[in-house]
Amino acid sequence: MVLADRTTQDDALTTKVAAVATSILLVEDDDACADFVLDAFADAPGMGRVTRVARLQDALHQLATIAVDVVLLDLTLPDAFDLLGVNAIRNAAPEVALVVLTGSLDAALSARVTAAGADDYLQKGDLDANLLVRSISYARDRRACMYDANEETPKLEPDGSDSPDASLDVDTMMAAVAAAALPKFAAWCAVQIRSEHDNLVHRAQVGQPPVESVRVEQIEQVMESGIPSPRGTTTLVVPLVIRGRVRGTLQLGRTDDAPRFLDEDLELATELARRAALMFESARLYNASQATIAHRAVFRFITSQELRKPLSRLQIQIDRMQRTVQTTKDTIGPVRQAMTRLKVLATKLSQITAGNVVVDAGEMDLAELAVEVVHRHRGELKEDSTVGLRLHVTTRAVGIWDRLLLENLMTSLLDHADKYGGSKSIEVSVVTEADIATLSVRDHGAGIHARDLARIFDRFELHVSRQIVEAHGGAIDVESELGKGSSVTVRLPCRPPGPRPASDATA
Repeated sequence: MVLADRTTQDDALTTKVAAVATSILLVEDDDACADFVLDAFADAPGMGRVTRVARLQDALHQLATIAVDVVLLDLTLPDAFDLLGVNAIRNAAPEVALVVLTGSLDAALSARVTAAGADDYLQKGDLDANLLVRSISYARDRRACMYDANEETPKLEPDGSDSPDASLDVDTMMAAVAAAALPKFAAWCAVQIRSEHDNLVHRAQVGQPPVESVRVEQIEQVMESGIPSPRGTTTLVVPLVIRGRVRGTLQLGRTDDAPRFLDEDLELATELARRAALMFESARLYNASQATIAHRAVFRFITSQELRKPLSRLQIQIDRMQRTVQTTKDTIGPVRQAMTRLKVLATKLSQITAGNVVVDAGEMDLAELAVEVVHRHRGELKEDSTVGLRLHVTTRAVGIWDRLLLENLMTSLLDHADKYGGSKSIEVSVVTEADIATLSVRDHGAGIHARDLARIFDRFELHVSRQIVEAHGGAIDVESELGKGSSVTVRLPCRPPGPRPASDATA
């Protein structure tokens, strides 16, 4: 009876799969995660053609050149993170079903994913053939209901008219302040304010003042003294004071036949200048908060890039062990220890990205660590991989360093060599000379163009690696020649710099 039920379920699955999709685009840059998804495809016969790409740019090219029924999209890619990929895929192919793949999913993330246009979402560790078929079938049905190929897809993005950026733009506020004084209080009004570092002057004007109605010397005098210009004339200049500092002026003017500015007019002008200063300060604080939010997003991206691959591999290994074998303490112990070390590393990386590097230094052998990291990296290569990994170590390289940070540094350099090496050999060497340990990782790939070398240490490449090296008082350099490969060289002092001699301190 059980066998009959199982046969019936398999037949139903095969029938359903045949109607699900003929062309599937898998967008996943991590080889281990991609293999895990492809294993689930292998258990679902009749799924159709599966094309795998590693970058969002390649996925958009595929969508523009071939017919795709379903896109399976990883949320974090080398050229896109968070919802950038979802938005780009949805804009490029609004009629294609989109299923998001993520390592961990909570209620808040699922709501954001579906709101951005995804039809369904799956957690990588929970994938199996039945779940994959159900998700793809549901996504296609949902997309067919939502999208009508004969009608233009409505634009769902906000037009930005109610965005707070518009009301807190400095130039917009200055024009509003200048207009507030007209026409009952003055015939014309001008506002000027200097930027935080006095390198840019913003100016707005409403109404047309007579030629040379306010002399430059008069404005500069108000800026320097913080005292309004004398009353009894048809012009009035009031300082704009922000955080105790004069940052600009409010200039008012009347026609020659109008009453002169008196003391009571000065009170009103001063109140207008005070409120304008508050508005400008609000704009500064808002812009600063937006910069902080952007920095936080960059920090999250850098941290996820550094931890995503090892955590995904560990999670997949744990899931497979739990499903296929009776896990023993001897097997799970090293994995748990690795997870603990990765948690510590995550804390260190967050400190590095925030600019607060904490180095837990102790005596260690850099050559011994290189042997360990290279051996582990060889084990992670696929069986059919043509990459040759050679290690050159002639002697010990003992120094005072943070072992966990240097292990992450070596792993990142090997991943970088794999990325640009073109499946050719990679050479790793460790030498010590004059209390300086030198680590070199060289590949023989296509090389990096000279114009791109300046960006090799930005947030998407070796940014964290440079921070680790500099935290140890070392230096990192990259040399590359097109067609001949690239070489990354790290030089680390074996001992941390000590206190300066007394003679130097008094010199």
